Amino acid sequence: MIKKPLGPINKNALALAIMVPGSIFKDYWEKGKTNPGVHLILSVSARRLFIGEGALPFEECHILRFDNQRSLMEIRDFFQEKKGCVTLVLVEKKLPWVANIFLKGCQNLGQFFSLSTRSISYRGDLENYGGINPTSDQIEELKNNPIEGKVYMINLLSFKGREGKKNYEKYGQVALRSVALLGGQLAFIGKVERDDPWDQVAIVEYPSTKLFLNLPAMPGYAESTFYRTKGLEKTVLVISEREEIT
Repeated sequence: MIKKPLGPINKNALALAIMVPGSIFKDYWEKGKTNPGVHLILSVSARRLFIGEGALPFEECHILRFDNQRSLMEIRDFFQEKKGCVTLVLVEKKLPWVANIFLKGCQNLGQFFSLSTRSISYRGDLENYGGINPTSDQIEELKNNPIEGKVYMINLLSFKGREGKKNYEKYGQVALRSVALLGGQLAFIGKVERDDPWDQVAIVEYPSTKLFLNLPAMPGYAESTFYRTKGLEKTVLVISEREEIT
């Protein structure tokens, strides 16, 4: 990713994604080079690249929320100067309370009817492996070598313009319902501010990689990937595990 100077930003841009190699962020955080207006809301360690080519794009990803943009810019500038670090200034998006209640209901429904055991009867665009989808090798690798316990899927998304974003949102409505039916949830979503290769960062929590792989079997999900394909220009999906940093 190319690092670019950042001018005036949206007043609602009060979140920052920091993707780093090694323990750069942990060392910084534990030395206390922050202030009370900075809140670390999620830290994960990358484990596997599920969509995308080449090596893992980062080793750790940290999401911070700020009380003011001055603190945000200070920390962004600090990490921008570090080799191998990438920062994304974000406008955090919150789901409406009605949507949260609905998704909680889907979680309960999924547990009651054991929807995670459904078989896949229609694959749709999931058969088009590669590009914005995982390759067959990536799928088989995860099936044969699952990651135990809770996982976080880091999605870096680039849309095909405004129309592409609208199409992806149609897919996203079905995807969130499907994730909830599997016992997962949206952990974070934010719009990338200013000019950057990515338009959005979405982090989704799943109880396990086994349940994640059953996503295409959820009612309506496979059909909805039509809109995902129409919406995405490119994407990267990194499977991660939570890291506790105090």
